[in-house]
Amino acid sequence: MNKKNILYSGLVCLTLLVIFQFYLRCMYPAYNNDDSPETITSAYTLGIAHPPGYPLVTMLGKISSLILPGSPAFRVNTLSSLLALLVLLSLFCTVRAVTGADKTSSACITAMAAVVALGFSGAFYGQAIEAKGAVYTLNLLFLSLIILVCIRLLKTFSLKPAALLFYIYGLSMANHWQSMLFFLPVVLAVYALSPPARGKKHPLGMALFFLLGLTPYLFLGIRAHGNAVMNHGDPSTLQALFAHVLRFNYSGEFRPFSMSILVFQLKEFTRVLYPGFFMLILFAVAGLLQLKKRNKPALMLFTFSFLVSSLATIIFFRRAQESSCYYLPASYFAAIFIAFSAAWILEYRSPKARKAFFCIFAALAAIMAFKNTVDHDMSENYLAYDYCDNLLLTPEKNAVYFAFSDFDSMPLYYQQYLQKKRPDLKIVRSPFLAFAWGIKQFHGAFPGVRTDMFLNKPGLNMKNAVAALLKETLVYGGYPFDVTEKIGIKHFQSGIMLEAFNGVNPPLRDYFKEYSYRGIYDKNYVSDDDNSALISNYAGAVNNYAGAFLAKGNPVQAIKYYTLSLLLPYNGSHRGFYTNLARAYEMNNEKEKSAEYMKLAGGECGKGNAR
Repeated sequence: MNKKNILYSGLVCLTLLVIFQFYLRCMYPAYNNDDSPETITSAYTLGIAHPPGYPLVTMLGKISSLILPGSPAFRVNTLSSLLALLVLLSLFCTVRAVTGADKTSSACITAMAAVVALGFSGAFYGQAIEAKGAVYTLNLLFLSLIILVCIRLLKTFSLKPAALLFYIYGLSMANHWQSMLFFLPVVLAVYALSPPARGKKHPLGMALFFLLGLTPYLFLGIRAHGNAVMNHGDPSTLQALFAHVLRFNYSGEFRPFSMSILVFQLKEFTRVLYPGFFMLILFAVAGLLQLKKRNKPALMLFTFSFLVSSLATIIFFRRAQESSCYYLPASYFAAIFIAFSAAWILEYRSPKARKAFFCIFAALAAIMAFKNTVDHDMSENYLAYDYCDNLLLTPEKNAVYFAFSDFDSMPLYYQQYLQKKRPDLKIVRSPFLAFAWGIKQFHGAFPGVRTDMFLNKPGLNMKNAVAALLKETLVYGGYPFDVTEKIGIKHFQSGIMLEAFNGVNPPLRDYFKEYSYRGIYDKNYVSDDDNSALISNYAGAVNNYAGAFLAKGNPVQAIKYYTLSLLLPYNGSHRGFYTNLARAYEMNNEKEKSAEYMKLAGGECGKGNAR
């Protein structure tokens, strides 16, 4: 290895180390308000996560939990960062492979530009600092390796690289097949169009290597038979395994095709490119032209892959929710296009123009890195962790809690199974009661409770379960009041959860003085829809709590809590809040105050309701 290669290798390692430091600085101190706590817990306990199960991330997470320092959350969060660094290293190798025989400084600078562009891009940055991001960074690593093998096959066909291609593709499908399924045309096209070699291409052999890549799914069946503490879907039979992997438990998760959802996904795609890459994305055009000049087969491969993965997500991901993780392949290829603009700049004839373009490129890259670091600084984000802690502060001992959404269900895995908090509190995950395996798990957790359960009737099953358990213990729920009306069981607000009425009126305890409210006023956190919805639960709960005081004829306390609810961030209209406060003031004979808040309620007309 000559001195230049040693220098370039050292520069790559230094760049990756710097990027890693940024990720560590911005990493979640516990977990994000998504599937991250489930991802961490499934890794530590070798449990079965929600469909399709993510066996590879679970096993890698287990390894990271054994060898990395820190808390359980930190260890699996760091796994995401380490996988992200491997993606960047693979990207560097890919760009160098495309430059071919070019061993000059230009090739290295181009590859380094790709690393910086992707490493600090918004969507990639966000996934590199949280546990659930390991799923998507691992998939992007597989994609990057597939692209690297494809570049070799486009030069000449060889059985070993072809077998490796199909094996890696199988592994990617064993990780997150929903996003990699759309990459199948790219794999087949490269296999079919690669320059012919002596002998056959052995398609049957390639299919066997693909199936070999799917074998990590066997882990799910093995763990289902091993009494895993997390056993979503109970894939202990072949039929249940297929149902879990193919996400049959999520039937109906995609809405019918509509222009509104299509427009939403187009906006998500655009947001990944800009502001994800900031103004640096404008250099992608020059990069495309330079790539055409240098390596047309690579240009066709990258462009086809970019279009296939992006259009497939835009058209088929029929949900109006944040989905930047699904557009990570678009970020990957955009970073390559941007990087080759650096090669274009270095070949520019005029030294002055070359220097000016380089300074602009470097300045925009620095601004992008700074902006995304600020936007993704989650080092103080305890929202989901504190919300779960606040939940666990609320129920009486040996009670039962019916979790209703990811807000309460996912964090409870972490707090109960890993931190051993409130082991006395039994958790029923309401959505599971729609399925035979969920009903089986309920009866296993409460062997003495006799109640009728029916397939595909989660509401009815929850009603029967709450009624049966209420005879023996206190029952709480994370569901809203409109659900209690459907199941026909009276509830009252108890902190940030509801408590089923068992005929005894307990004193109204001030849970809200015991709760933690770290970060809920941070605009950076509130700007996220999921975080905003979680935070709004506090305002809604306080408002309902005030209503309980008003119903008991205590307007003074009601005013106190209605006022507090207005101080908390909320993601919908405050009309009901103002109206309730006006009623409390009226009951307290403060007519002017009552009129003032009724006027404010009228001003809220036409504003959006809470999500």
